[in-house]
Amino acid sequence: DRRGLIGEEIVAAIKQRAVVCIQGETGCGKSSRVPQFVYHFCRGAAQYLRGGEGERSILCIQPRQVAAMALAHRVAEEMGEKDVGGLVGYMTIGATVMDAKRTKIVVASVEYLLREFVENPARVRGFSHIVLDEVHERSVDADLLSLVLKLHLQHKISDFKLVVMSATFEAGIFSNYFQDDAEVIAPPPAIHCGARRYDVETLYLDDLGALSAVLAKGDAAVTTTDELRKASGQALSAEASTAIRQGLDVFGKLQGHAKHLEKSKAPATIDHLAASGMLGGGIEGEFWRAHPDLVPGLATCPAPLAFMRPMIHPGFDGVAIELVRVLGAGGDCVLVALPSEAEVADFYDALQVLVDM
Repeated sequence: DRRGLIGEEIVAAIKQRAVVCIQGETGCGKSSRVPQFVYHFCRGAAQYLRGGEGERSILCIQPRQVAAMALAHRVAEEMGEKDVGGLVGYMTIGATVMDAKRTKIVVASVEYLLREFVENPARVRGFSHIVLDEVHERSVDADLLSLVLKLHLQHKISDFKLVVMSATFEAGIFSNYFQDDAEVIAPPPAIHCGARRYDVETLYLDDLGALSAVLAKGDAAVTTTDELRKASGQALSAEASTAIRQGLDVFGKLQGHAKHLEKSKAPATIDHLAASGMLGGGIEGEFWRAHPDLVPGLATCPAPLAFMRPMIHPGFDGVAIELVRVLGAGGDCVLVALPSEAEVADFYDALQVLVDM
């Protein structure tokens, strides 16, 4: 299992190095899992203060207060805690929820920690590991906090281990930043942990005609779309198929007109488009919105652009409802993007027909 191997690599790196860089896309689980890796596998002798003065905690730093509280609840849930304030706690400007004796994983906001560490630098010694998350979200407070941690490491004020995490390729920059200036060897590259990805199949308007026929039981489902509609056993209605054909006809007419304009020595004008019925809403507006360079003055003229406001082509709202019906089965989620709030409300009301089926 690749995720298991990545976890082992992260644990080994944290045990061996003072600064570890982890790069992973949003949603890969690094924010919630890495603190747990440290708690279960990496503390060892480092969890105690020098001279055995007590057990130290693991600190996770988030750029915003809301993110800190949300992450604390998530980690607590994954570790089997009923709520935050026990094994997992958080510290923000607005609230501190933790148990001084029991809390071992503390999630805190950048703003809170910067103030805390500047007023009481010795507070840093209370943490065996510090996880600096989302370092790509730069701010004045975040950069100052990074400087404070760098000074603690370089001047041996504290002996914590630092884990730097980012969703971008800037992770290597921070790895170099936190490296001890006395070290000549370049720091190891960042550990990459990718999120689970799903295949994306793109269908265009002229691909939807195939959805008009129901797949029989013996037919092979070649694409993901075939699998979805075979599971639902549905096909597009005659009305939806007609709307698609009409839309393709309009689009083909506009494409032909655009090719004619490109070949013509005399450039088209806004008045010419309006007189020929080519300047309108729906597909016409979207087409010229995407090709304003074909008509001088179209991109900077407010009146035509206001007239060509985003809108659904006649009949396409019905096509969208049909697509939800054909491709969505019980328990599935279908995301529909619409150009305005009013059309979202109208579409929501129109979907009621599927609820009543």
